[in-house]
Amino acid sequence: MTDWTPHIAGSGRPRYLAIAEAIAADIRSGALLPGDRLPPQRRLAERLGIDFTTVSTAIHGECGGYMVLGDGLTDAGGHRHAMAGLLRLETSFAARRLHLGYRSLAAARGPFAGHWAGHEFHYATTVSAAGAPLFAAADAEGTVLPPMGLCAGSVTGSFAHVIAPLPQGVPKVNAPV
Repeated sequence: MTDWTPHIAGSGRPRYLAIAEAIAADIRSGALLPGDRLPPQRRLAERLGIDFTTVSTAIHGECGGYMVLGDGLTDAGGHRHAMAGLLRLETSFAARRLHLGYRSLAAARGPFAGHWAGHEFHYATTVSAAGAPLFAAADAEGTVLPPMGLCAGSVTGSFAHVIAPLPQGVPKVNAPV
């Protein structure tokens, strides 16, 4: 869907947050369906009469939001469903596997630059992911895990739920370059 325009007038919120909230609301209501494409950022800025940089402010998806930002999701029955296509990511529930635990996260750039405490709880499997990783990660025992999440321009996402800056004294994992 490239003719979608969010309704943000009178929200009282900063415009970039109002746009993000409108996307979420329209997904919940069914106005935006899996596989629908959002209009290009410049076109959306023109439609709303606002600056391009306001529209291009980062989009981040955690867990289910991360999967929605990807190209496709395969359900437990093995049927693939198109997603938003903002990240080169394919996920699946066809081969469920529990991913659970606290995580030490590190990002070298972007809105999450720094060291973070987080957690992961999901049953989805990453089938394929292409692009720059968002986080370096370690589990609660300090075991280094494969990189988590993806960055593509102003769009980021990860199965990790970011909780807070990593407390002092907790070992830190090295951020990806």
